[in-house]
Amino acid sequence: MNQPTRYTQPVTGRGIYCEPGGRIAALHDDLEERVLKVAAEDIAKASECLKNEVSRNELVRALSYLVQSAKVVLDVANSRGERLKALTPSDEEASAD
Repeated sequence: MNQPTRYTQPVTGRGIYCEPGGRIAALHDDLEERVLKVAAEDIAKASECLKNEVSRNELVRALSYLVQSAKVVLDVANSRGERLKALTPSDEEASAD
């Protein structure tokens, strides 16, 4: 029997539990994929700012987008790490085999 897996919601940071492979898990995976795509776009935009002469305000805005993206990507990484830990057998389970 699959154990419910804890997912951390990007942006809010609140945890939810759902069945692996279920509908909620699929929705969460889709959300994570979209969040990572936006972060990649923010990185590309900031890289363009570095190549061109831009105003201080544009640099500050690019930096704020990068910081927000980094926070959300960190949430995604932590959520995935929690799921990987849940899928890895504990030391007790491994020694029982």
